[in-house]
Parts: sequence; structure tokens; C-alpha cells
Amino acid sequence: MRVALVNTEAHRGGAARMARHLKRALREAGTEVCLYHTSDSIAEPGLHGMKRPGSRQVNALLARLGGSMTVWDMGLADELLALTATADVLHVHNLHGYYLNYRKLLQGWRDRPIVWTWHDQWGAVGRCGIPNPDCDRWLSGCGACPLPQVYPAAWIDWSAEEYRFKSTLYAELRNLTIVSPSRWLAERALQRGFAAERVHVIPNPIPIAQFTPYPQALAREALGLPLVGPVLLFIAADCNDPRKGFADFRALVETLDVPALVVGKPPREKSPSRRFHYAGVIQDLERLKHCYAAADLMVMTTVADNYPNVIIEAMACGTAVLSYEVGGIPDQMPAFWQGLVPPGDRAALIQRCDQLIGDLGALDAQRPAFRQHAVANWDPAAVASRYLEIYQRAIDAN
Repeated sequence: MRVALVNTEAHRGGAARMARHLKRALREAGTEVCLYHTSDSIAEPGLHGMKRPGSRQVNALLARLGGSMTVWDMGLADELLALTATADVLHVHNLHGYYLNYRKLLQGWRDRPIVWTWHDQWGAVGRCGIPNPDCDRWLSGCGACPLPQVYPAAWIDWSAEEYRFKSTLYAELRNLTIVSPSRWLAERALQRGFAAERVHVIPNPIPIAQFTPYPQALAREALGLPLVGPVLLFIAADCNDPRKGFADFRALVETLDVPALVVGKPPREKSPSRRFHYAGVIQDLERLKHCYAAADLMVMTTVADNYPNVIIEAMACGTAVLSYEVGGIPDQMPAFWQGLVPPGDRAALIQRCDQLIGDLGALDAQRPAFRQHAVANWDPAAVASRYLEIYQRAIDAN
């Protein structure tokens, strides 16, 4: 079986990490696979970079004026069609990102097996990738978009036209399968009109051999954190993004007066409290593992999310997670753990966190159970096996 994976990136972002981990697991299973991306222009076994210099900047402007329908991909779709001509399955991931004429690519495969993993809601709606909890306009075809500034940003509201554009395209594709890591997003695919037998839920893989438990004392020493007492962890690509809820995390830390480790682009206005330790953006997996191991509890105050990789990684390292109950996060929680509070309920978040860090021994005792949960659900080999079943089913249906 020959599989062609397509994604915006190969290294940056959750979709990129998922696609790369899947690619590696498929290759280890004996599958001929290549990940096509625009991170760079390097071609090597299993990875094929197709960067078009200036494409993102040009298309970011075009998309703001005319939506994703106006993308000028500088021949990328044509080249992808040529490179994937001998593949048995086209497996696409993020099709947004100011880089691809996705209509041309998918139409070129209209009679052949296409598997599309949804990492966000963009495929279901007219325009936006990140859900707005207060907006259900996509259920009636979008239009009058309440948050045009949300990625992919728009200066002119083409959301209704893009919704119809996608609907027309989906009707042309004879062998399209939608996969989501969460039941929440799979339900959106069903509401969008995809047949139940064409929608599947498969969790994202992570390299559980890399994200492993590590001695907490050594991790804290390496990061310059207090060696005794509780430490909370917050991770976001950008703490200034209001959807990540850093304001709620800051209020939590200041109320409980406990040390906190913050990973990601730090907030523009940092708290004067010495309780906050800002680690910045971390690309090195070993150092990231130290951050997970150093914490007693990772706190997710996100307003909206699908299936955050950081939750998977934290649990693989044995670290407990406390989160608002949004998106696909409930799917990630083990049955033995009560780690969810109502969305946006800051008081409930503070109360539950206080309960949990009040018994650090109990949290430490559960580290093996979190690790076991991660191995059982997110092992790359097991996830790849499930995708291979989907690929074969799509090929057989052709």
C-alpha cells in the first residue's frame, strides 16, 4: 500500500506532529508513505518539502479579501497531483494555512480514496478553524460571521459562499472518509451531512517512547523550580491568545499562591508575582518532557479546543491534567480521573485545583495510571494500525 500524506507543515503545530508521528509508524509497519508539506524544500525518504517562497504572505492577503477560494498556490496542487499519481490513498490533514488550492487537489482525486483527518472545525464550517462556543451559524450555512478576525482572518465576509463552495466540492468526491480524534468533532462532521459510515474517530498518536516519566526532582532542578511543594503547568503556543485562557490560569495561581511554570510565547503583561516561571517556546522534546515531569498538575483553561496534544504528552509523562470541559478534551480523560470543570467556571477550577494539590501524594501515586492510559490509547503503532484499516476499507470501496 502506498499512502500520500499532505499537511501545511511537517514540524510546527499539532497537526504536523500528528502527521509526522503517523508517517513514522506507518513506515515501521511496512507501508510506503511520504509526507508532503511546505515547511521547506527538502526531499528525503518519507518527507517531501514543497515550499513556495512568499506564498503564505500573498495568500494571507488574498484570503482576507476573498476567502480560501482565492488561494494562488503557485502550482502546488498540480505538483502534488503528479507526485501522488501512483499512491493508493491520499491522506490530507490541514488544508487551510494560505498555501494550497485544495479544490484542485481533491478534484484530481475525486474518484479515488481520500482520507481527511480533521484537526479543527474548518472542514465543517464556512471559514473559521477554531470554534466559537457562542456561534452555531454554521448549522444553517454560515454568513454574518461574528468573529472575522479569528484565523483564517477575513476583511470581507465570504463565510456563506465558502460554506456552499465546500458543500459543492464534497458532493463531487466519491470516496471521501472523515477521521477525527474526538467524538465532538466527528459529531460536527455528521451534522455537516457526511454519512455515518464515512466518519470515524481515531485518537492522535504521540511518541510514547520519547514522552516518558522522569524524576520530578531532577526535572525541577534542571528548570530552576522549587524542589518541594506543588508546581502547576500551563502550555500554549501564545499566552496572548485569549482563547487559551491564560487570564484564568493567572487568577488561579495568584489565588492559590503556588509556583507555576509557563511554556510558550509569554504574555505581554507579565504578573509581578515571582510565582511565575516563564520558559518561553520549547522545541526540544527532552526539555519539554522535563516541564511535564516537573509539574504536579497541568491546567488547561482553553476556551475551545479539539484534541490538544499537550494533554496526551503530559499524561504519557505521568502528569495529571485539570481542564475546562470543552471540545474533545473529555475524550482524553481516563475513566478513573475527575479532571474536568464546567467551561469558563473559574471558581470551580480554583476549587478543584486546590483539592488536587492538597494531596500531592495521591497525585504522585497516580502517575503510573496516567502513563498506562497514554500507552493504551496513543501508541503510534496501534493508531497506525487503525488508519491502515480505514485505508484498506476505502481502497476496497473504490
